[in-house]
Amino acid sequence: MPTQGSRNDGRTGLRRRLSYDRYILAFRLTLLFFAAVTTVPFMMVILSSFQLDLWVYAIAAALFAAGLVTVAILTEKFHIQPLRTSYIEIDGDQISGKSGRQDVSCWFADIDKYELSESPFMGKLLMLVLKNGTKLTISFGLERFDYLIDSLLGYRPEFRTSELENFRQEVLVNDHLLAHFHSYVRKWHVVAYQFAFLPLLLLFVVQKNRWLSRFGIMDEMSAAAIVILNLGFGVLSCFLVTALLHRHTMKVLAVNPAETKRDLLLENKLDSAGLVLHSALAMIVLVCVSMM
Repeated sequence: MPTQGSRNDGRTGLRRRLSYDRYILAFRLTLLFFAAVTTVPFMMVILSSFQLDLWVYAIAAALFAAGLVTVAILTEKFHIQPLRTSYIEIDGDQISGKSGRQDVSCWFADIDKYELSESPFMGKLLMLVLKNGTKLTISFGLERFDYLIDSLLGYRPEFRTSELENFRQEVLVNDHLLAHFHSYVRKWHVVAYQFAFLPLLLLFVVQKNRWLSRFGIMDEMSAAAIVILNLGFGVLSCFLVTALLHRHTMKVLAVNPAETKRDLLLENKLDSAGLVLHSALAMIVLVCVSMM
């Protein structure tokens, strides 16, 4: 969607070192979460299949789990590792940085053009092509990417296009969401309540009632299903909060591209609403299980 409202004229004199640390931490924590979500149920299925001599199910679950591990290893190697040593440093009208193994240092006046593209492993990319042919590629997950784009537009206003303006909106929204994610995971008591206490509570109720055993279904399978369902509620609440924050930030930037501050009050309200939604859904399941 084209940018509306006031125009972003860029900024000059900015100084900041930009890294991928926030993105890397968020990516690894998300990967760890989904690894935990899949590991526990799959272990239950495998153990139950061995007990009932259902070797086909055990082998299938083991192969699927091995596939997930392989994907995680490849993602770490080809997506995360190149970003660990990459950074961009802005010092007024000069830019320096490292992209993978390539070191680059130049003035904004040395930039010949820019290109926007996408990579299957790195996501959306901004490539700065210097007049000597050197290329500096910056990935979507760079912290405060708007500093780089605003400096580029401030010193090279001829580069301003609707495409670059829209890209700036996207990376700034992404930065806000990553910052919100970090604020959320620091509330360890809330995270523990949603993704540890509630699943354990439901698991306790299922094991106490053992209601699925009446239908010949193994208790381990039912426990795994209940745990996955509750974790799914948590993911759903987080997704809805993220979607609403994304929509709000896009609207704010469409009206005023210079507004780069997060709406902390709205974030806290949405986090509280997400927590209530997750708890309500978990309690509904808890009541239904208890009544059977």
